[in-house]
Amino acid sequence: MIADQKTLIPGTLNAFGSFNNNINERSAIRGSDVVFNNDGIYALRGGDLKTVANFNTGIPGAFLFKFTSFGPPAIDNGKVSFAGVSALTYFPYAYPIVLASGVYTDIQGPLKSVAVRSLRIDGKLVSAVITGIESLSNGMFALKVVFSEGARPQEGIYVAKPM
Repeated sequence: MIADQKTLIPGTLNAFGSFNNNINERSAIRGSDVVFNNDGIYALRGGDLKTVANFNTGIPGAFLFKFTSFGPPAIDNGKVSFAGVSALTYFPYAYPIVLASGVYTDIQGPLKSVAVRSLRIDGKLVSAVITGIESLSNGMFALKVVFSEGARPQEGIYVAKPM
């Protein structure tokens, strides 16, 4: 077992809450490397559970904002990538106001961005970056990028390295 509802969240006195029923959307295993999402991104490193990012983590390049949600994590050679968002919701069931979003990694040490909303790629403005549990391999990232310019949103698949 790596973690259950009695396991303390690294750096806190709180135990993990419930785990999502769809394990494929919340965890990644590659060899002996394990990473999962439970109101934060946690990785098993050297036999210990470590926090990669949580709701107290400042978003790289937008440190005034903290993460409010996480997408599925990916892991390769002990390094992690994930989609993360900082958003505000003023009213129950209202659409959130996205302050910052993108794909982030610890592949070069401290948490860094791979691709973020408002970045320009091929001259087009990025409105969303999407990744999954199999999107990281040998230090390269496979990303679905959505662009907001034009009458209809455009999409593309890109391969990237950390910024």
